[in-house]
Amino acid sequence: QAGERSQLYSRLGQEKEEQPLKAEEEEGQPTTEDASPSAEPPAPDVAENGQPTFASPLSNEEDEFRRKGYEADAFAVVAGVDAGETAEMYILDPDIKANPQPWSPDPKPEVGMNDDHNDLLAVAMRDDPADNRYLPGILQGFDLYASDWAHSPVKPRSGGMNMFKVCIDAGTGSWDTAYATGLGELFQSGLCFNEVTEGPCDDADVVVFNQGTVLWGGGHRDKDGAVVLPPKAHPHQVYIYFAHETAGTFGWDLRTPDIMRQFDYLAYFDRSTSALWWPFGPSLRSMLQDYKFFAHPRENRIPGVAWLAVDCLPMRTHVLTEIAAHFPVFSLGSCMNNAQAPLGLPGRGSGDAQFQNLMSNYMFYFALENGGACPGYATEKVWLALTRGSVPIYFGTDDVYDQLPSPDAIIDLKKFKSPRELADRLYAIATDPGAYWEVHKWRYQDPMTWSEGFRTLVRVMSTDIKYGVCHVLQKGETLYPRAQEQASCEGDAQIMGRGVNEWPEQALTAPTAHLLKSCERAEEQCWTFINPEAYGEGVAGAQGR
Repeated sequence: QAGERSQLYSRLGQEKEEQPLKAEEEEGQPTTEDASPSAEPPAPDVAENGQPTFASPLSNEEDEFRRKGYEADAFAVVAGVDAGETAEMYILDPDIKANPQPWSPDPKPEVGMNDDHNDLLAVAMRDDPADNRYLPGILQGFDLYASDWAHSPVKPRSGGMNMFKVCIDAGTGSWDTAYATGLGELFQSGLCFNEVTEGPCDDADVVVFNQGTVLWGGGHRDKDGAVVLPPKAHPHQVYIYFAHETAGTFGWDLRTPDIMRQFDYLAYFDRSTSALWWPFGPSLRSMLQDYKFFAHPRENRIPGVAWLAVDCLPMRTHVLTEIAAHFPVFSLGSCMNNAQAPLGLPGRGSGDAQFQNLMSNYMFYFALENGGACPGYATEKVWLALTRGSVPIYFGTDDVYDQLPSPDAIIDLKKFKSPRELADRLYAIATDPGAYWEVHKWRYQDPMTWSEGFRTLVRVMSTDIKYGVCHVLQKGETLYPRAQEQASCEGDAQIMGRGVNEWPEQALTAPTAHLLKSCERAEEQCWTFINPEAYGEGVAGAQGR
């Protein structure tokens, strides 16, 4: 039963390739013999081109913790789908490791930030590796062998009843796989997928279309440029549309009834209007891997807001520049760049250990969604920052609160009356251990204390996506809506005392306008606030935000 035993770890053997931190390039470096006595060698934490490397070791204890975390990552690949054995590798306390207990719904006491860095999620996974009862069940009533499926194969398949031939329209290479966790499973046979092909689709029972083909690939256009799908080869063929762009911005297709009515079902992140919930979010595997970065000490994070973006959408840039006028902002991408990105930082689409490691050196992350407040739209900007411990500074849908582990886990711009009030809060988190603990403590607590919505999200992101497709085919329109036009986004929300689109254009202030940099390392003593008195009121108001 998918709701009870959803094979959460069918992806556990999929290794996210970890790239080691790139060393400084040796080409062009002076040798010992020809080096000028007066030439100053580059600082060990800065490459020749000025990029920070963050190569300095942490404390011996932290370095050992990181080393064991990477060892556990490597072991997880070898362990494959053995969830219990894999999870145990992330448990460092020898007593806890040697004494597994039957899983209990009673939450274990929270651990401190330095309590042997025990991950209570790993403990729960080790103690309940099959049913994962600390996560809510999903896809209730799934039965691969039931005789009353809403949809049937066009013709009998060799795998037996309820076995479908699935065709990937335009081929797997046409999909944008960036941040689409587990998408590869859609392209593999198993469960009710008797066979997966890439066309032609005439003989298929199910045809899966992807939004990228329509938006960026110019696919399925008639002579007038309208989107027209190929006619179904059989009345019982099922058309499913996978979309990860929001209807409020790039996803104009989702706002077009003539397009949407050509599909039977929609896979989308707005759970209330789509048949197949296809959100962004963390999986159990990614949370285990990211715990070593989440535990990065406050003293070893740069007290500023990082941002990495290519698209300079005015709504985001105008808000960011206002924040930068009051608190240090490090814009590391090509959009409004004002700081060097860390050496070796991977580009778009990467959420691997290399990316998470380097970005965990920044205490906050600017996580404004492209379209503003769009129903159900909470993307990787939030979840990657959240799971590495870089507190997300957020503006987007209020639906995100249904999916957060704790309402204190993000900084919601809509809850602040002014940029100064926001800066006070950020300063409090950056300098006060108590305020820092309030936004991070959720990850040191038993998973049973996390919100039901977050635990459901993790369940979905850790479950083979074919389960969702098969459940739609089983239940059909008796449970799931047909594909329909999607709502646009709210563009007039108030943040920091002003409409989100009312912030003026201005230059982006350099982070060194607020911070005195004495060294490049991600250490508290390297980055000193120039005017700490300006933030004095934030500490008192830091709790309960």
